[in-house]
Amino acid sequence: MKFKRLLAILLASVMVFAVSATVFAADSPEAEETEVDAIGTDDVSSDDATIETTAISQTAYDALVEEEGDPDYAFTITSSGTSATLTIDGVSAGDTVTVLQYINNEWVEVEAVVNDDGTVTITADTFGVPFAIYVDSDDDADTDTDDTDTDEDEDTSAETGESSMVLFVAVIAVLAATGLAVSGKKMRG
Repeated sequence: MKFKRLLAILLASVMVFAVSATVFAADSPEAEETEVDAIGTDDVSSDDATIETTAISQTAYDALVEEEGDPDYAFTITSSGTSATLTIDGVSAGDTVTVLQYINNEWVEVEAVVNDDGTVTITADTFGVPFAIYVDSDDDADTDTDDTDTDEDEDTSAETGESSMVLFVAVIAVLAATGLAVSGKKMRG
């Protein structure tokens, strides 16, 4: 009788320790780098620079949207000098234009001036990289920049090694051991 009781306690202990062992899940598969198509290239032209329809990496675009919101224009600008003058449909003198370039894995604001003729001159040390342009027109009544993206966790992986289940199993094991002890006393008595 003592052998059965010891065996039951030993098996209950093994079960408790086995359930609390860490689960080793396979690594999440690496997602291929996706790209976002250039935005607004049909509305922009230049005599001294090339506006490329080259796609922007998804990582760069996501970082941009998180920091600044959706851009009005996003594309690669290639220029042989340190400046590029762009004609952007709808931009006129007095408008505010903010230009960012993606360099060294971060978006950095570069100098942008709206000229009297409505063209935009961008001055940067490096061209041939993605640029994002935000236009705030004088007559633009829509100032809503609220980015209420609530899907922040859609790319997160499931966690392993959850410890709340271990506590539940431990309580069940203690209750089972108590039941075993009580039933053993009833059988003797």
